[in-house]
Amino acid sequence: DIVPTLDGNDLDDPFSGNPDKVPKWNNGGTGGLTVDFLNALEDKWQVEFELAVADWDFGNPDAVSVTKERIPYEFDCKAVDGKVKVCNGDYGDTKWRGINNALLDGSNFITASAAKMNEYYLGFGVEGTKQYTMCHELGHSMGLPHTDENFDNEDLGNCMDYTNNFDDNKHPDASNYERLTELYGEVSSRRNLRTASKIEEQPQQSGDSANTAKGAPEHILQKFHEVVAKLEARRDDNAHEDGWKLLHRTKHGEGHIIHLGEGYKAHVDMLLYRPHEN
Repeated sequence: DIVPTLDGNDLDDPFSGNPDKVPKWNNGGTGGLTVDFLNALEDKWQVEFELAVADWDFGNPDAVSVTKERIPYEFDCKAVDGKVKVCNGDYGDTKWRGINNALLDGSNFITASAAKMNEYYLGFGVEGTKQYTMCHELGHSMGLPHTDENFDNEDLGNCMDYTNNFDDNKHPDASNYERLTELYGEVSSRRNLRTASKIEEQPQQSGDSANTAKGAPEHILQKFHEVVAKLEARRDDNAHEDGWKLLHRTKHGEGHIIHLGEGYKAHVDMLLYRPHEN
């Protein structure tokens, strides 16, 4: 594990310079990644979601093939094995504008992920903030670290760059697509985008049952949901009293990790809100 010593206010993302250590989905390393998005967003977020999904799906080089399913709105946004669930809501004054949580197995592979957009901060703000946040969190859900965390240099022009100029950095760029290709290889043949628009009455129950059998044990998944929910709701600076370790910190983002037992870990990236962004 890469766990830096907390000896200052800022800690660089340890995964940015260590591509071999980046948590990622297990696709065998070649042939590209097929990522399954569960769209649990309200109608008002569909434009941002569809644009971000299209951005990531049709990259050049092309390392990602997307499937997506619209499911009923879900506030809690509990991750499901083998999927990326995407949600929105007013989660309160939690300090984070967007968040991605991932369940990692003993080989550091992502087995489940969820991304949330916090409308407590995203209900207002500068142009492009919502699209930037959506693009950023979906990027994390596929294993991408930040491309840059220095606010004093020139913007890189992609949504994985920490920036104050959201409208100019709300899409991926070639460097993001190339990084995905390094992680997963290139899609060998263009697979059609499959959209499942039918909303089932109880998709969460059927999804959990099917995916848990081939992924993390049920008790690990439940523990993951519990510790992540507690961290996400923290409104103070004492998160690490609960066993979490700080992976990185800047004035606009934090990364946290906690061991769950049996080799599993919870990994959380927070995109923080700062008052001057309003």
